[in-house]
Amino acid sequence: MDYFRTNQAARILGLNPNYIHKAIWDGRLEPPMKSPSGTFLWTAADIERAAWVLHKTPEFNIWQEKRNV
Repeated sequence: MDYFRTNQAARILGLNPNYIHKAIWDGRLEPPMKSPSGTFLWTAADIERAAWVLHKTPEFNIWQEKRNV
């Protein structure tokens, strides 16, 4: 299983990482699991869930298509 950092997840969705952190802080987005050092570890499923919540599904779908080639 691949894990991504928040800045990578944000890049996939075309967002600023601060926007994702704020969405988590505001309770709009459920946070992914954390590493022992306290950073978020995003899976593809976590990023897809964030894409739905943050209305970024087209960006996620494009990334997913490129990844599956």
